[in-house]
Amino acid sequence: MFAARKLLKNLHPAISIIRMANFTNFRLYLFPGLGYLCGMYSLFFRICFFLFTATGICAVTSAADFRVENRVYSGGNKQPTSLSCSVFHQATVYDFLQNPAETTVFDKTAGRFVILDDTRRVRTELSTKDLEGFTQKMKDRAVKGQDPLMQFLAEPVFEERYDPARRELILSSDLVNYKAIVTSADNSVVSQYREFSDWYARLNAILIPGSRPPFARLKLNEALARHEAVAREVTLTITTVKDGKNQPATVRSEHLLSLALTPADMERIERARKSMTGYKLVSFDQYRQAK
Repeated sequence: MFAARKLLKNLHPAISIIRMANFTNFRLYLFPGLGYLCGMYSLFFRICFFLFTATGICAVTSAADFRVENRVYSGGNKQPTSLSCSVFHQATVYDFLQNPAETTVFDKTAGRFVILDDTRRVRTELSTKDLEGFTQKMKDRAVKGQDPLMQFLAEPVFEERYDPARRELILSSDLVNYKAIVTSADNSVVSQYREFSDWYARLNAILIPGSRPPFARLKLNEALARHEAVAREVTLTITTVKDGKNQPATVRSEHLLSLALTPADMERIERARKSMTGYKLVSFDQYRQAK
């Protein structure tokens, strides 16, 4: 829009000439080439208007539709401990978790999460503003606490290394380490995926009792976006100390990006939309306590 306004501002003298020419009876006699000039200015203005509206140069970039299949593995287990599919459709994200059967809807426009328990047929809602407040309180408690790991997770600082040939991104520290194998993606996909991942990390931090602060994951998301990439595999290693010995714990996740939705995706989205009004609404505390 600013570009369009600048163009119109620059064209203002030309538009004035055209208006003067149209309202002056003797323009062709006084300025023999003015009729041709006015026609050229008019044509130029129409072409510019078409480019700025039809091609969307000044419009907000439309949201992309895509899906990401997720598998999470704990330790050295070969069987995934969690399976889910995140479907991005019309600026809304539908995350379908298999076990337990739960659907999380991120409505960016409304600034809220709607969480659907498909077994109990209940739903709860949480605004992104409230979510940000909750995680800030979690951060404040961790910073004031005595646990070095929690203090680090509240205010993480990593050494970052990126190998473009191997498509490998590493965030390292004494306590927490991330290794991500990445793939390039369109800017719209990268930005949408980063925004959802940020908010979803915050949501999981308060939805699951005993969870750690989400800010280390936010650092990884930031680095991925900076390299214009999304992760297809992430390995998280957290090292704790017990009886004077380091005890590393590892969680690995795989993410398969597809740039087209399936008919099954659309059916699930339609069911989720109906559940958002059909399921019984309960408070967030009631929903979390029943998990």
